[in-house]
Amino acid sequence: MSQEDAALRKTINRRIDGIQERIDSGFFLEEALTVAEFTGADVKIRQPLGENVEALPESAPFVISLQESVPQKRVVRTVYSRELSWLLLELGEAFRETIDYVSKYDFFGSLAQAALDHLAAEGDAAGSKPLLLHVLARAREMVG
Repeated sequence: MSQEDAALRKTINRRIDGIQERIDSGFFLEEALTVAEFTGADVKIRQPLGENVEALPESAPFVISLQESVPQKRVVRTVYSRELSWLLLELGEAFRETIDYVSKYDFFGSLAQAALDHLAAEGDAAGSKPLLLHVLARAREMVG
């Protein structure tokens, strides 16, 4: 690994540490109130479906892509949609030097999948912090 790569990894880890501090302290809650639900890179973060809410299509068109993971659209439905959206935006900023027009699909898709996996196992009842920390752990894995 080059010195430049090592320095970038150290910078990203420092940024992730800062995000975790904001999650642990609860400061993220106020910040999340100002964030719109995330949409981008074939990922949508939304509130759970309620009455009079139209569902998103279950089947998505076939996707051809250069990304490394299986190309697919992901919709994460959680009562913590704003908190999760805040985290995805913060992580996008933390990894800004490493994300391009192709890798963003792998990056945000992997984070959304981590959220989906957590919600499938724990649901929303565990609260926002465990969800965010699970997704943050996935981001740490990406640093290498």
